[in-house]
Amino acid sequence: MNLPAKDSTRIVAREDILRYEIDASGRIVSGGSTVDAGTVERAIRSGTARNPNIAVALAISPHAPWQAVVSFVELAQKLRVESFSFKMQEAE
Repeated sequence: MNLPAKDSTRIVAREDILRYEIDASGRIVSGGSTVDAGTVERAIRSGTARNPNIAVALAISPHAPWQAVVSFVELAQKLRVESFSFKMQEAE
């Protein structure tokens, strides 16, 4: 997985971003609902079939189990996601 260049100005349309969250218990959340890794994989495969430049954005709870984050990143690598971003959420 390649990280974008620091000065990259790539623009991605909102509808081309798949947004996920990993909560404090390690669950994957999308659109307010808990989803499993299989659902995420199908959504990413479907999205990239529609548009190979689809972006995946991951928000991570500061209390999320490390392995849940690693597993999500490994899935993105396996699916060859070209545009992947992640951020830590603010601690509550």
